[in-house]
This record gives sequence, C-alpha cells and structure tokens, in this order.
Amino acid sequence: FGSSFAQALAIAIILIYHNRHCFAMKVSINTMIGVEVACVDIEATLQVGALLALLPDQVGGTECSRRLLFGDIELTGSMSLSDIGLEEGSMLTLVRGPMLRVLTASDDGTAKVWSTA
Repeated sequence: FGSSFAQALAIAIILIYHNRHCFAMKVSINTMIGVEVACVDIEATLQVGALLALLPDQVGGTECSRRLLFGDIELTGSMSLSDIGLEEGSMLTLVRGPMLRVLTASDDGTAKVWSTA
C-alpha cells in the first residue's frame, strides 16, 4: 500500500462524511395520525427553526403553534438536523395546536394579551 492508497482512502472518507453531513436529503413530515403534510429536500446542516419556516402556511400558519418531533425527541429551533442524526428518508412528526395566549392586567387599568409566537 503506497501513498496513493492512503490518498484514495482519505478522499473516500471525506466523500462519505460529506455525503452524510452536507448533501441534501429527503425527509417526510407527518401529522400525529400519520398523514404526510410535506416531503422536503433539505441540507443536514439546516436548523429546525429554518425547516419550520419552509413549511407552507396551510401546515399550520401563524395562528398555530408548530413543533417537530423526531421519535420521542422534541426538536428546538437552534438544533441542526445532523445534530439529531436525521438521515435520508427519516420522518419527522409535526404537532400543531392553538397558540398559547395570556391576558395580564395592570394596576393602571390596562390589559395586554401576550402570545407564545
């Protein structure tokens, strides 16, 4: 085994790593009852918050709280898809619900509605 073998091996390792962590992969996003709402080609380095922004409004727009699950793990906005081990063909679960709103009152007689969005 000469240096050409070592170079070929190094290139193969780099390509495998690059394919696994950088190239686009197809991921399906399903509801809790298994209905597919989206199938997207995404980069492994994409963050969860950016993925949620890519989903069409009919998948739960601004008046709806949206969360993604991978298995039993709730994904947070700053996680990258490669951080959680997402691979080609993985399935994420979209959980939708009404946006939480809280009403507060002040001593001066004013009130304000706060939302989680």
